[in-house]
Amino acid sequence: MTFNVGILKLSQLLKDIDTMLRSKAGNKGLQFEISRDPDVPEVIYTDEMKLKQILINFLNNSIKFTKVGSVKLSVATVAERTNRLSFAVHDTGAGIAPEELEDLFGAFQQTQIGRQSNEGTGLGVNISQKFVQLLGGELIVESTVGQGSCFSFEIDLHPAKLESSHVTSEANAEQFRRRSCSDRKVLVVDDLAVNREILCALLKQWGFLVQEATDGEEAIACWRDWQPDLIFMDICMPKMNGEEATRSIKSQNPQPSTRIVAVTANAFEEDRIAILAAGADDFIRKPFKAEEIMESLKQQLGIEFSPKKRRVRAPAALGTHAEDVSPFPPPPPDATNLRILVADDSMVNQRLMQTYLEQLGHTAQMAKTGAEAVCVATGNSIDIIFMDVQMPQMDGLEATRNIREYLESDEQPYIIALTGSEEEEDKQKCIDAGMDAFLSKPLSLDRLKAALL
Repeated sequence: MTFNVGILKLSQLLKDIDTMLRSKAGNKGLQFEISRDPDVPEVIYTDEMKLKQILINFLNNSIKFTKVGSVKLSVATVAERTNRLSFAVHDTGAGIAPEELEDLFGAFQQTQIGRQSNEGTGLGVNISQKFVQLLGGELIVESTVGQGSCFSFEIDLHPAKLESSHVTSEANAEQFRRRSCSDRKVLVVDDLAVNREILCALLKQWGFLVQEATDGEEAIACWRDWQPDLIFMDICMPKMNGEEATRSIKSQNPQPSTRIVAVTANAFEEDRIAILAAGADDFIRKPFKAEEIMESLKQQLGIEFSPKKRRVRAPAALGTHAEDVSPFPPPPPDATNLRILVADDSMVNQRLMQTYLEQLGHTAQMAKTGAEAVCVATGNSIDIIFMDVQMPQMDGLEATRNIREYLESDEQPYIIALTGSEEEEDKQKCIDAGMDAFLSKPLSLDRLKAALL
């Protein structure tokens, strides 16, 4: 086993895990909590993938074997040992009998509860124990039958300075533009609309021809009719899952004319082996990032992406006609070629904004959802975003939080909330999300002009 040490932004890792598992716990009526002590460093050096796999495995098991109560992940520093970090997964589940604890770390060993569930292979804990040891720790299991379990471990910790560490990956720091994708066809298969929307928006933005399917059966039908170059195939879907659909397509298509990339929340090697055995050409894990999709397109289709030059904003202030609330520097007020994005799910509002902006000598890109706004903003140089607060699936607040999280400080757009509310509580929500100013609906040409002066 190799140890691939790198810079890890801990808050992002915990956020990814929360996104991945909270709904799964909620569907069972369980309380799901991730807590982090205030003195835990934001950025550390460790093997991100192995740490993530460990935590996902333990949390998945806790959710699986807990019928009532809670599942909690806690992260803390170790007293009197500044170079160590502690992780613990607590649950109120079935528990493990004392006589079974000794065999728990053996390969293909399962507890009585695990065998009764008919799920898994028993490899998860064994692999996790090896990963924990690789990270410099030892796995400790405490459990009482009928009360629950706690899986805890410590890892070696090397704090990193956020200012100098380039927390985002090279692909994040070097945003990309597409060269030639207009003749390539990509099928996105996922039963969740918001997942399809995010991935489709990225692909369309880069110039691909895109179609969607909501399950394995639709995917097979679309593949037969459309013959896409590549399929991003979700694995966990109703009716026919992605593994079955992949096996069916590959059995009918022995030549590698259609590439299939599995998209899965499962993090372990055994899952990867099963997916590849079904015929998938590669796989990426949820939640994915734009640069992971780019790398997959490069590997599977030979698409070359060129780095986007980063810009530095002048620290000028926007006109006072929009109510400024944020320290993010706005674009220079004398700019004549502002790059503007309007995010609004109403076509009427989009056309109105477009008309007003054209009268003021500007053009704008349009996005109809928060997810699409995130994709456009993180893949292009945008100066100003007019962000509708109320949008389906991903609203303007969540879209703003994603943009603030994803982009570095010198790439941040100036975000103006479009809202019909004048309530201070709603304005505070916009501020907390990272928005810079407000414009109240209904809009007028004069007020829009004043906001851009």
